[in-house]
This record gives sequence, structure tokens and C-alpha cells, in this order.
Amino acid sequence: MSAGRLSPRAGLAGLYRFGEWLPIVRTLPGAPGTVIYRGERLGRALGLSRLWIAFSGYWPERGADFPTGTFKDLEAYTVLGRLPDRCGPLVVASAGNTASAFGAACTRHGRPCLLIVPAAALPGLALREPLGPTVKLVVLDDADYTDAIAFAAEVARLPGFQLEGGARNVGRRDGLATPMYAAVEEIGRLPDFYVQAVGSGVADGIGDRLLDDAEAGDLVVGWQARGRRLGRLVRLELDRQPGHGSLVLGVDAQGRDETDLVEQRRAQVHRDLADARDQIVHHRDRLELGPASTRSGVGGERGGAEL
Repeated sequence: MSAGRLSPRAGLAGLYRFGEWLPIVRTLPGAPGTVIYRGERLGRALGLSRLWIAFSGYWPERGADFPTGTFKDLEAYTVLGRLPDRCGPLVVASAGNTASAFGAACTRHGRPCLLIVPAAALPGLALREPLGPTVKLVVLDDADYTDAIAFAAEVARLPGFQLEGGARNVGRRDGLATPMYAAVEEIGRLPDFYVQAVGSGVADGIGDRLLDDAEAGDLVVGWQARGRRLGRLVRLELDRQPGHGSLVLGVDAQGRDETDLVEQRRAQVHRDLADARDQIVHHRDRLELGPASTRSGVGGERGGAEL
């Protein structure tokens, strides 16, 4: 890979086309990949002439065949591609879609995996086929996702088990970056805006990661597509459902500008992230599944009918 150049691998399908930008040591057949297409009908309705849609789900007519119909499949296949040759059972805590994705991928490829989920999450598991013999499901009664995470950490302390690590696992974060890679490849440039529905704290680091990579002259500023250098940032529009807190609050209830407070919070977040990175590097053997990396990103959401 040449520095700053996005070079999809010829002959590979799915997210592994961008393997040079992923922390993987192998590829697996059947890996999903985000489909990018022009949203002409939705664009007309919104008055947008250059609207593109990133579809990460199940839509075989468009060439999208995510095993569980959720973007979590991107995470699962990147993590499995990152595992060392000799690795014990992977311990995964989940509240639903993550368990589905890792269960399906580990079943298909015969990887040992222990899924730990709260009982309330069972109805939400989306599996086309039953779990295979290499995958075991542990269900916690009267528990929530936080309990599942804590229990998974305790199990992973046992000899031979490997904690998957959640958002601390760079494989999951980098897998979620592949929809943007696919967009650059299809569009031929970085989009001006990136709009995505979000539901967790993973989104908090998107803008910071883009800025970090831009300052490093790598992922954003250094991208090249179809021979043209792309030297600008993407504006992120990250939306939550009504009733959930805003990601960034720029004006207080009296209408006063709180830009300075936001910048102070941003600086503190950077300091906290730096401290967290130091801790992760220090404990990498226990928390991660291989060498550390700094690239990150977020991908698309589950889709539906054509727009």
C-alpha cells in the first residue's frame, strides 16, 4: 500500500477489497460489503441532485448480502480476519445484533465462539440458520448489556479464552470504516456530508478520528481516488432518535452560544482518549486481538426498500 492511497484489492469481494486499510491477517469467503448507489428518488424529494446511499444490509437484488442484515457483519468479519492462527474461543458480549453477526460468521467458518447476552435480547437475534457446534450461547437472566460485558470479561480471564473487546477492538472500528472506503471508490471523491443514524458512544469518536487522521496526512487528507488527491474533511451529520441526548450541544436553553464550552469539552475528550489509548496499548495482550492500530470509522445502517 502506498501512503495515503486507497487501493482496493482486485479479485476480492466485500469489505476485504480494502484489506490494505484493515488490521487483518487473512480473508474469509462470503464477507459482506456495503453497496453504494445513487438515491435518485429520495434526492428528488429532498432537492438534492448528488445524493448517494450506503446500504449495509440484506438486499440481494442490489448485491448486498449481509448474513444478518445488519452492519455488525462488517465488524464480525474484520475481527475474524484479525485473529491469530492459534486462538481460543472468542468471548463476545452483546445486546442483540453483535451476537447475531459473530454467531453467524463463526458458524459459517467454524471458529469457536462464546456469545453472552441478556435474556431480554434473545427475541432480537437475527439468524438465518441455527448456530453451529463451534458457537455456544450463554443467556443471563435479570441482566442487561452492562452485566453481559462484565460477565464476558470474567470468563475471558479463564485460560484459553479470548475477549473480543467491543469498541476497544480496532478490528470492529476499522470494519465500520469500510462503507466510507466503498463510497470513495464509487463516487470518486470524499462526500461533502455524511449522514448516519447513531445509537451509541461509538459515534463520539468519528469526528475526532477524522481530524486526527487529517492532521496525520493519512486517512482523510491523504486519500486518492481515480488519480485525484482528496484534500478536505467530511462534515458529519449524526442523528439520534427523539428522546435521546444530543451528541453536541452548542447553544444553552437561554440561546447563549456555548461554543467555548464545547471546545473545552472537545479538548478534554482528546485528553481522555489519549489516556485510554495509553491504557489499551499497555494492556493490549489482554484487551486486543493483535497489533494496535489507530484507524477508525463508522459505517452505514440497516436499510429497507429502495429510496
